[in-house]
Amino acid sequence: MTDQDPVLDLSGLTIDFGARRVLHGLDLRIGRGECVALVGESGSGKSVTAKALLGLLDARVATDRFTILGQDAAALDERAWRRIRGRQVALVHQDALVSLDPLRTVAREVGEPLREHSVVPRAERAAEVRRLLGSVGFPGGSRRASQHPDELSGGLRQRALIASAVAARPALLIADEPTTALDVTVQAQVIDLLRALTSAGMAMLFISHDIAVVSQVADRIVVLRDGQVVETGPVEQILHRPGADFTRRLVQNALEPTFTDIGDRPAPGREVLRLEAVSKRFGTAHHPIVAATDVDLRVHQGEVVSLIGESGSGKTTVGRIALGLLSPDRGSVALDGEPWNPLPERARRSRRHRVQQVPQDPLSSFNPRYTTRRVVAEALRAQGRPAGTQEVAAVLDLVSLDADLLDRMPRSMSGGQRQRLAFARALATEPDVLVADEPFSALDATLQAELVGVLDRIRQEHQLGVLLITHDLGLAARISDRILVMRDGVVVDQGTPKVLIESSDHPYTRQLLAAVPRIRTSPRVLR
Repeated sequence: MTDQDPVLDLSGLTIDFGARRVLHGLDLRIGRGECVALVGESGSGKSVTAKALLGLLDARVATDRFTILGQDAAALDERAWRRIRGRQVALVHQDALVSLDPLRTVAREVGEPLREHSVVPRAERAAEVRRLLGSVGFPGGSRRASQHPDELSGGLRQRALIASAVAARPALLIADEPTTALDVTVQAQVIDLLRALTSAGMAMLFISHDIAVVSQVADRIVVLRDGQVVETGPVEQILHRPGADFTRRLVQNALEPTFTDIGDRPAPGREVLRLEAVSKRFGTAHHPIVAATDVDLRVHQGEVVSLIGESGSGKTTVGRIALGLLSPDRGSVALDGEPWNPLPERARRSRRHRVQQVPQDPLSSFNPRYTTRRVVAEALRAQGRPAGTQEVAAVLDLVSLDADLLDRMPRSMSGGQRQRLAFARALATEPDVLVADEPFSALDATLQAELVGVLDRIRQEHQLGVLLITHDLGLAARISDRILVMRDGVVVDQGTPKVLIESSDHPYTRQLLAAVPRIRTSPRVLR
């Protein structure tokens, strides 16, 4: 094999789930040091392609040609695939928290592929782990490396996952939505890291629904829609001379982010959630991690209040304290004017239904054995309400989900459908407050707009108070009445969307605005 031979050479890839074809004849050819991006909306076939390229898909997969480093991958059995995964082809998932072993430290996670593939002698593994973590900008040395995934911010988890993926020095890295759930600052850092990997000669398949992010890292783009290739070509051509209407719409949506203020709204109702001087610290006395310091927050009926900030700023900690899942070290939380946190759980239990959570990753929050019907019925029964087909269907209708999904398993639904189901489960208890933690971050722009509309309609019709946790300032501006900006556990700025976007003079708020990804104006220099 010569240097000009492709790392991946794929022709005519089709994928069938039973009688349904989800991918129709995909061709991909990726050389050393090249990044090819698969772009498309949710359900277009991007992630099933990634699994097929790793021999991980439980479906009927057919190809005309499929080689990795010149080896016929279509003929590999499971034993042969285990030797190739991690060593020749590696995968970086979208959700690092789900991908990383919760029982392993970061050091053990990164060290596993070194051991499995005998990359370096045993005596050199610890030093190689430190080198790998340093190469992806993972801070804190041995102290951070001895932590578990749940002790890290989203950005640090993603860096640890990338270090683990590249540990065995694969020729091809498949990055499946690696930046989607990250704030704009950490997103930019991860993009720089991925660029460095391709500059060092690694081939990369970058999967994303965000063409603005893709434009920062890719050499060529393949646009998918409903399992079919709509358009393919160099970045310059796709961004500046798109031939298909679908591609043109994707590009137009990403040209310049919009920060649309919601304008006038009816006056909010009574106060349903109040946090006063809430503070929380983790870690030890010698190594404290300050998650929240003197946070004050109010949410009224029919009002959306957003907490925005970088990964690790303390947003989720504040949300968990509002839910009563964490107790503050100082300060207090009141629910509809009555004490809520800190209190013993037995004192909260009768009111637990009044504040509900919508998680970022709904699939991991559902019982994997439950159908859609059972997910909603369980929430209804917890309140002593009828949970028959008619009642469950009525709850699904609140979030515009069809009743024909009642007997579907959530894992077989699209990302947008699963997120709607998470909203439905929360609404089944008729809450006063929703705490929605990054509920839209993993969705493409079309689905995100649909779900924002659903949330806005629910807020108005049911006079809900919503605490929205997000890193997306543009999204917060479209839906929020007020925005609080957090950094290092402290609320550093707050106001209406219009005031923050047009008038804020706080340098951190301006930094968040400036960091929103935009389509680059010139392509990378192809190597």
